[in-house]
Amino acid sequence: MSRLLVVKYGGSVLNDGAGIREAAVQVKTELDNGNRVVVVVSALKGATDKLIEAATAIHPNVPRSVQDHIIRLGEEQSTRLFASALELIGIRAEEFTVDSPGWPIITDDNFGDAEPIMDECRKAVAYGLKPLLNRGVTPVVSGFVGRSINGMVTTLGRGGTDTTATVLARCLDANELVLVKDVGGVYSADPHLVEGSEKLREISTRDAYLLSSNGAKVLHDKVFRHKNPELDIRLISRGEALTETGTLVKGDLPRVEISVDDERIHEVSLVGDGAEKSQVVQEAVDRLTCIGGIVHSIEASEGRLVICFTHDALIALKTLHEVVAHHGLKSISLKENLRRVTVSGKDVKLIRSKIPDILEITGVYCLKTDQTGVSITVEEASLDQVLGSF
Repeated sequence: MSRLLVVKYGGSVLNDGAGIREAAVQVKTELDNGNRVVVVVSALKGATDKLIEAATAIHPNVPRSVQDHIIRLGEEQSTRLFASALELIGIRAEEFTVDSPGWPIITDDNFGDAEPIMDECRKAVAYGLKPLLNRGVTPVVSGFVGRSINGMVTTLGRGGTDTTATVLARCLDANELVLVKDVGGVYSADPHLVEGSEKLREISTRDAYLLSSNGAKVLHDKVFRHKNPELDIRLISRGEALTETGTLVKGDLPRVEISVDDERIHEVSLVGDGAEKSQVVQEAVDRLTCIGGIVHSIEASEGRLVICFTHDALIALKTLHEVVAHHGLKSISLKENLRRVTVSGKDVKLIRSKIPDILEITGVYCLKTDQTGVSITVEEASLDQVLGSF
């Protein structure tokens, strides 16, 4: 049965003519197997940097809109080269650059970090790409760039070519999105740092999202936000077959997911000159663990050390009071039976928009943000009010 693949090639893969030809042969193999392919390409390695350098040499303060208009030339170059490479090995191909009729990526006018407007993208894809695929033509689309409703050239920000490919896969209801990188796949650890790390054959979207948010170069957050729930994403290395290799990312990520820890936690604050020093922190943690306490978080700032933990609160308080005496601190205070709420999901913008309202709620003691969402420490009496904010 014929499958539809959207295949994205990064700039490090398309670093020269040989790399482009190798990629074109990969695509031909899938077409010969009866599949349909839409190709999305980044600029050749180093091309965007050279264009930015040239633009800033012309003027040191180039407006973002003008810079977008200039750097799109890198993707146009690789699009034309890739389409030509396909034609030269007998594949009917058609290039799609931002000026092409039926251009599929329609965005807002936030130059430098534009957001695709999905309804407009679907209309454009139905008009431009779908008829070509139905005629057996392979589209080659410029990644990273868009066109605003007003017709201005935009760029999609960090990870923009992955965003282009994800949006097209969603609008086309593709069977699979394949991201080809210089070193693709998800490993048990960074293979450049840990010898013997192994490539994973499969990983859930949730686990991939958590890895990405903690520094692993797996997928950009916009990919998670724009993907279809049913879409599988395959991460492969240069030279691997486009199917059945690399790491398959499966499943969906909830728009917003809320969890509340079952266990009540306590918070102590040690106050006084030097409370933030490493020897104070170390002794406090050692004393807690010696009595069987579990430390959940530590926050140190000038003159203050805050520790969240689980254990008998009064026993811990008496134990940590010895740290106050030992280091000449002023005082220690205790907040008991707090709840930890974690809010995460692919709609990080929505989650973060709730932060000002959360901070106004009486009984919220700590709110921390990361790439995946927020963590909130709150009194039991205020828990329902916090949950109701989402």
